[in-house]
Amino acid sequence: SLLFEQGDVAKAKKTIDDALESLSGEDGLVVAGFFFGLGDKLFENSQFKDAMQTYKAALEIRLELLGDRHPDTAESYETVGNVFYKEADFESAEEMYRK
Repeated sequence: SLLFEQGDVAKAKKTIDDALESLSGEDGLVVAGFFFGLGDKLFENSQFKDAMQTYKAALEIRLELLGDRHPDTAESYETVGNVFYKEADFESAEEMYRK
């Protein structure tokens, strides 16, 4: 996203959130994938707060569309756990890993 590349993470997320309201099914999964990829980039750049927001957005979409037993949802739980771990919140990290 151009907004993300320009450093405007909040505006990029707002734009995506607005678009999400009209999406469902396969389109929603594409958006979840975008959030997940964005979270990876933020995580790699040690922007853990923003990474957490985007990973949680992906998790919420995947939970709604795929349920809690799907491998993609499990992957989202893991990445949220990784952020908690990096922030030294080991109890929350473990909770995410166990899901």
